[in-house]
Amino acid sequence: MNAAELFQQNSVEFNILCVVSKANVNRVKEIYQFFLENDFRHLQFIPALEADASGKKASFSINMNQYGKFLCELFDIWVKNPNQASIRIFNALLSSYLGQNQGFCTLEKNCANYLLIEHNGDVYPCDFFVQKKYKLGNLNKDTFSEIKHARDTTFLNYKRDLSKECRNCQWIKLCYGGCIKDRIFPDNPHPKRTYYCEGYQKFFAHTSPWFREQAKRIRQHLRQK
Repeated sequence: MNAAELFQQNSVEFNILCVVSKANVNRVKEIYQFFLENDFRHLQFIPALEADASGKKASFSINMNQYGKFLCELFDIWVKNPNQASIRIFNALLSSYLGQNQGFCTLEKNCANYLLIEHNGDVYPCDFFVQKKYKLGNLNKDTFSEIKHARDTTFLNYKRDLSKECRNCQWIKLCYGGCIKDRIFPDNPHPKRTYYCEGYQKFFAHTSPWFREQAKRIRQHLRQK
């Protein structure tokens, strides 16, 4: 909080990354109100999903239905006054309904716009994949072209490898199978699609009417200009 206050006092822009875990998944209204009361207006929510030593879902992680319920409840609170806060996943979905790039790698068709560079020059495709087997190269030894080639021919294949269920899903253009991390999760009952598939589907169905209407209004407004 001290750091946030310092940023605010000096007009430094920042956003809040909130991890949704077992401890807070049922406290949606309380969390959102806390952010507004402290003038935190740019928000991102990501689900806690980690495996324990046995490969099973860790006790603090949330399941697919909990995350879907959280997003629906958050949307219902936010939509009453959407100008109060910018929430990344909602912005991304509106962009999708407008036929634009989401700018949100979790739900994008590919995640080719990111690289993580460590202090020693090691390069990885994402901050969720800083492991030796996902290393793409090193800036001290490899060119960007070589690193990009390594990413495009290895890591991105995970994203492209969609399940039959994904390819036939009505929400495919909003999700594209979700984050790779959540697909390859050891305890995932349906490989090749996100562990949170059922939750996302409920969330998309719940919010689709509003996003479609907003996209329609925006298009009409742009045509009138």
